[in-house]
Amino acid sequence: MLLVLNRWSLRGPVGWGVSLALAVTFLSLPVSAQATGGMLAANVSGWLSADDPRIELTPPPPPPPKPTVHEILAQAAHDQGVDPNLLLAVSYWESSWNQSAVSSEGAIGLLQVMPKTAEVAGPRFLGRTVNLNDPNDNAEIGAALLKDLLNKYDPRTALAAYYQGEPALLSGSYAPDTWHYADGILSLAGQIAAGQGPAGSQGPSAS
Repeated sequence: MLLVLNRWSLRGPVGWGVSLALAVTFLSLPVSAQATGGMLAANVSGWLSADDPRIELTPPPPPPPKPTVHEILAQAAHDQGVDPNLLLAVSYWESSWNQSAVSSEGAIGLLQVMPKTAEVAGPRFLGRTVNLNDPNDNAEIGAALLKDLLNKYDPRTALAAYYQGEPALLSGSYAPDTWHYADGILSLAGQIAAGQGPAGSQGPSAS
């Protein structure tokens, strides 16, 4: 015997039966599965946001560590084309690698740059103004000043000019310890290059 279902039976009892079966199936699911389904539906409907406590968020990565003074000076030396061992030696002699150092004359930071010098040298050598209280700027402008002197003089004379300024050096009216300063830095640069520099040659973290 062939059973034929008419349209009414398909739309009516059969359709109703399917809906009932789906409802019973959903109710038989574990509570967690029902909750997940609810969250998915809510998410599709736009009910949930990133602030919803039910959503497990991936924490952001930790910030990168601060560069050390050694790394800052090495980068500045690379940028300006200066021997990094020499720049490290100048900075150690000038400030003991201390960005917070300020001389009695007002020179600031790792490479003890005078603010008035930086006002002129920043735009001239770096094409911008510099903040001497920023260790990166301090290292960059100090390295640029040293590079300019090394382009004009031998290393010993360039260091003397960095210490006393070109006018004083050329006029002969420089401090008695000028050449001791230059020779000491050259010696220290050689020690650093040989791995025999001051304790903490890697430098403390920049602040």
